[in-house]
Amino acid sequence: MDICRILHVRDKMITTAPASADDAPFLFELFCSTRWDEISSWGLEPKMAEQILHMQWRAQTQAYQQQFPHMKHWIIFADKKKAGRIIVDQTQNEIHVVDISVLPAFRNQGIGTHLLRAWQREASETEMPLTLSVYASNPARRLYDRLGFSVSFTDDLYVWMKWCGENQTCAKEPEKKEV
Repeated sequence: MDICRILHVRDKMITTAPASADDAPFLFELFCSTRWDEISSWGLEPKMAEQILHMQWRAQTQAYQQQFPHMKHWIIFADKKKAGRIIVDQTQNEIHVVDISVLPAFRNQGIGTHLLRAWQREASETEMPLTLSVYASNPARRLYDRLGFSVSFTDDLYVWMKWCGENQTCAKEPEKKEV
């Protein structure tokens, strides 16, 4: 899917562009924004917390590359400002949202909703399920529920979810993926 198109969300122009190596500093900043509350609760010195975040970010990046070698990685822009990222892996059997993250300043503005709806349209047109996983405690879970995703299975940390279009049968469960 060519997701690199323009969406208008609440008076903001939302665009995407393929991520590149030059985006690494932004992607690390984005990663930190999603983990800072957890890390800061550990009571670490800021330098130590940043080192741990760097290790976790590198580990996540490598894990995604190994688990999803054909994934597509886009930077999300809101009015030409970097606002987040979305990573999607499309196989013959499903479209899997590997990661969608938005900086705190851009959250709750409909950006994630509109991008996920675009992928729902793609999944419906290709008659494939759209899948994702989310930390059980992540507030984004409410968004996925609102968009019609249903729980496929859970474990101690994650909830695996799936969305199928109106004319689709989603009887087959996706393979469990380590994230």
